[in-house]
Amino acid sequence: MEPPLPTPSQEEASLAVDYVDLLITGARYGDEEDVTTALAAGVNPNSVDGLGRTALHMASANGHTNIVRILIGRNADVNAKNEELNTPLHWAALNGHKGVVEVLMEANANPAALNRYERTAVDEATQRGFQDVVNVIDLAMTLRDSQNLSLELDE
Repeated sequence: MEPPLPTPSQEEASLAVDYVDLLITGARYGDEEDVTTALAAGVNPNSVDGLGRTALHMASANGHTNIVRILIGRNADVNAKNEELNTPLHWAALNGHKGVVEVLMEANANPAALNRYERTAVDEATQRGFQDVVNVIDLAMTLRDSQNLSLELDE
C-alpha cells in the first residue's frame, strides 16, 4: 500500500489561490506581466473565480487582445461558460471589442452558444449597435462554412 500523497499546506494552498487571482485580475486589467507570471507559476489558464469567470472572459470583456492571444496560446477554453453561461465571445461582442472577436473566432469560438437568456454573441452585439462585430462573426462563419465545404469536396 502506497503512502498517502501529502496535502498542500495552508500556505501552499493560499499561494495557489493568489496566483489564480493574479491571473484573472491581470487579465481583467490588461497586465501582461501578471498574466505571464501566473501562467509561468503553473496556474491553469482555465481557472475560474467565484462567478465561474476565466481569465479569458476578463481579457475578452475588457478588450485586451494580446492577453487573449497569450491565453489561447496556453490552451484557454474559448468556449468556457461562466455562471450566466456567457462565453468570452459573448463578453467581447457585447462590449464591442472587434479585435478580440476576430481572435476568438480564429480560435474556433462557437458563435451559436447560448447564454442563460438564450442569446448568442451576435444577439448581444446587435442589441448594442456593434454592427462591425456582427460583420466579423458573420464573415468568420462564412469562411468556416466554405472551408468545411472544401474539405467535403476533397474527400
